[in-house]
Amino acid sequence: MKNSLALFLFSFVLSTLSVGFLQNEVSAQKRPAKNKLKDGPEQPFRIAVAHYKKNELSKAEQILNKITEMYPQYPPAWALMAKMHHEQQDLKGAKKIVYHALKLNPHSRLLNFLAAKILYKENKPLKAMEFMSRANNSSDPDDHEIDDGETNIEEMQKQIASAFSQQTRSKPQFCTSQTNESADWQTQLPAVHNDKKLKIAVLPFQFKAMAGWQDTAFTQTGNVICDMLTTSMVQTNCFLVVERQQLDRVMIEQDFEMGEAIEQSTAVKVGELIGVDAIIVGVLTQLGSQTEIDGRLVNIQSGQIISASNVNYSSLEQLRTAVNSLTVSITQSAYK
Repeated sequence: MKNSLALFLFSFVLSTLSVGFLQNEVSAQKRPAKNKLKDGPEQPFRIAVAHYKKNELSKAEQILNKITEMYPQYPPAWALMAKMHHEQQDLKGAKKIVYHALKLNPHSRLLNFLAAKILYKENKPLKAMEFMSRANNSSDPDDHEIDDGETNIEEMQKQIASAFSQQTRSKPQFCTSQTNESADWQTQLPAVHNDKKLKIAVLPFQFKAMAGWQDTAFTQTGNVICDMLTTSMVQTNCFLVVERQQLDRVMIEQDFEMGEAIEQSTAVKVGELIGVDAIIVGVLTQLGSQTEIDGRLVNIQSGQIISASNVNYSSLEQLRTAVNSLTVSITQSAYK
């Protein structure tokens, strides 16, 4: 009797353990990503890719949401999520995901390339060129491809360039010349005949800060300098300067934010769209207590720098004087 009872108890315990083990196995299979996320995003991402390839999109998205929540600086998860929206013709959703991810991973080759694809589909080739340029210049070692061989960067560049060539060119609208009494700095300027005046546009300046420096205020300063330099260039009476409103309109049409600083290669294309001979671009660099302004006048046809100069200022009170000095230097070099 005792042996039978012992055998029964042993069988019951073994059965209970077996059921528990099987339940744990099933649970582990149902929640593979959750259990493995602590070990890094790579394995859960592979599981998400497997679901995506089986067209199990809801399962893939659930895993991707968990990955991006725990590892927001893992570009492939964001990229696959955006790709899924893109393939379902949800361009707005795809762009929202990519733009958010790029704020966290601005140097990601994959995210910049996907942004270029989305903007190309939206017929915004100029902004697409900007993202393509960033993708080509990216050296992100942790980026990898998820497009299964469908991505051809050279082909995409050709398509974007073709779309840009079909964009409507606008007729430039120039600022009205100001006839105020000449200031001292204007006496240093050359006399230029009307038929020799270059048609130019002044774009917002970029900002480069030292590590740890808060650049929000200086980003706004780049737009202030753009406005000041536009006014100074008009006052030289040596250029035909495009109205800022026309420049902003073109930029917004191409999906750039108001006053957004762009790379020189893209700025040249902006100049092409608005029909000018040259554009002025530049960079603000924080150097301790001083800020350096580097300005360049760039030929639209060749992309070559016509003239370049730099000035420094250490307070906002000195900014106008610094901009006027920059204006004189660029103008003198442009008409040597």
